[in-house]
Amino acid sequence: AWQRIESLSALPKLLKRGASYVVAPAPATLDRCRLVDRTDTSFAARRWLGHCSGRSAIGRKPARASPRSRPRRAGASPTPPQLAVQAMRIVLAVLAGTVRALVPARRASLAARGRPLDAITLHGSQGSRSPLVNWYLEEIGAPYEMAPPRPSGHPFGQIPYATEGDVGVFESGAILLYAADKYDSRCATPEDRAKYTKWVVWANAALDPICFVENENGQVIGTRLDQPGRALSVLDELLAKSEYIVDNEFSVADVAVASYLNYVPLFFPRVALGVAPNVDAYMKRCAERPAFAAAFGAQHAAAVVGAVDRGAEGAGKLFGIF
Repeated sequence: AWQRIESLSALPKLLKRGASYVVAPAPATLDRCRLVDRTDTSFAARRWLGHCSGRSAIGRKPARASPRSRPRRAGASPTPPQLAVQAMRIVLAVLAGTVRALVPARRASLAARGRPLDAITLHGSQGSRSPLVNWYLEEIGAPYEMAPPRPSGHPFGQIPYATEGDVGVFESGAILLYAADKYDSRCATPEDRAKYTKWVVWANAALDPICFVENENGQVIGTRLDQPGRALSVLDELLAKSEYIVDNEFSVADVAVASYLNYVPLFFPRVALGVAPNVDAYMKRCAERPAFAAAFGAQHAAAVVGAVDRGAEGAGKLFGIF
């Protein structure tokens, strides 16, 4: 059955009423959503899910439940945490679709200001650091196209690697700065650019070793994001006064910093956040941006939000707040 949804806040209620899936006819459309029961194995239901999953589905295909994941009794309803995760993934998927719908208008705005609109070709993959470049390009509405990791002109054969005409750029931070120079009016002069460049370089040089601790062989063995430290304390103090790094406005500096921070819950799902509450809130704020979900995926965004919420809950118990 189709049901009109007035706002995103209605999605959790629909799930509680027994809907296993909420699928919309278009990524950015909330006017009508169809509720599909995962237990419905009819041809019509399977055809609907199969059609939408490759085009405009919000949700996921039904999967065979493992013995562990099966409910203990027939007809058992999902637990509140499961409902929250389902709702979060749906919301992030809807927002990601909304961002893609707004990109043409952003590109038209760039063209009206006389900004070049040559598309950047980005060699990368979802398992590399190229999504952080995608994030920034999505935020500013810059035209780009994805290309296979190899072959490319990267001298060391790595990714991400970006090209535009005869220009080739490697290293994620360098690609961010190149895109900022080309498409972001806030980086029009060296003086303006300096406000953002230092943070991109700091993220690559100083924040990376905090987020990912390596052994002598270069293998990642842990994180220090759950441990007190001077750099983390300074960043936490800064974010106590401002929602974003530079001028309290989201920018390329936040893409560089938040990308490293938000990779941690993906690589270390059991990380105990809560040491720097303002940094945690910043991570969640950035993960909830529609362009983040569009670049990294709704599941990655939900992992960050879940880790921050668990950290806040643990910190509350630690200080006697129940």
